[in-house]
Amino acid sequence: MLEIVPFRKEFLDAATALVTVRYRALRQEMPLAPPRYEDNAVIRPMLAKLTASAPAVTGLRDGKLIGFLAAWLIPSWRGQPLAYSPEWANAAEPEEARRIYQALYTEIAPFWVRQRTFVHNLTIFANDRAGIEGWQWLGFGYYVIDGLRSLEPVPDAPAVDIRRAGEDDLDVIADLDNQLWVHLSSSPIFLSGGGDESDSRAELAAALRDPKHAFFVAYRQDKPVAFLRVEGDNNGACTIVRDPGTAAITGAYTLPEARGDGIAVALLNRGLHWAEQNGFVRCSVDFEAMNVPAARFWLRHFAPVCISLHRHVNEAIYD
Repeated sequence: MLEIVPFRKEFLDAATALVTVRYRALRQEMPLAPPRYEDNAVIRPMLAKLTASAPAVTGLRDGKLIGFLAAWLIPSWRGQPLAYSPEWANAAEPEEARRIYQALYTEIAPFWVRQRTFVHNLTIFANDRAGIEGWQWLGFGYYVIDGLRSLEPVPDAPAVDIRRAGEDDLDVIADLDNQLWVHLSSSPIFLSGGGDESDSRAELAAALRDPKHAFFVAYRQDKPVAFLRVEGDNNGACTIVRDPGTAAITGAYTLPEARGDGIAVALLNRGLHWAEQNGFVRCSVDFEAMNVPAARFWLRHFAPVCISLHRHVNEAIYD
């Protein structure tokens, strides 16, 4: 019989072990993932901090922990309160992951809703197919995908005029970045978050001066038609890609009229070469699942390691 009880400090070691065991299973499929998250000493302090500050629930069978769910309660995320469980703050025995996750969420969701927190997000390891299915049956949909790849170049990339951008290229980068946000706000993505234009330019100007960032621009007949941004100190959308050996792609866009000619692949290869030259061993990317052209491209060249799922509970429940 599955028993759902509040998380207690005595469960911390077992919960940590469940996360690291699941991560080792992921690394068997994706050896490129950073090994540091197999270490209980890395995961345990994060779990201790979270479970000490926010309610969490545990699934037990015959007194043994077989699943748990904890989440940060964030006052404002894209203008609304958010309950978010990162990939190290939830886990379930794989054979029963669907049932366990559903029971855990059923128990804790009323607390989140009573806090008038109607947006519920979580991240889960991409190989936990039963767990992902369980969340989908609860009304959660794919939101963000995190992927990893080696620094080996993509073969047969075309020759493209690609230049590394410097401080003098701020206008070019700002224009392409703005067009990226226009795309992200369009159907079917409907993503907001580009921010104030002056703030965006200031951030881009600082990044162009930062040696840990690199911007590459593709030109067609001297017209900029695409860009790629790669950096070595990005926090990423999920925790397990964060590592000194990971370079992260944090921005990319190709004008619609320039797509289909291999420009994005050539830019990717230039970014991978920069990462290799700067001592990195892998590359990460994260993208919105509803960004259809981006998903098609990135999934050809990166293997998913984490899936973030999203549910917005009907707020009329409290009206």
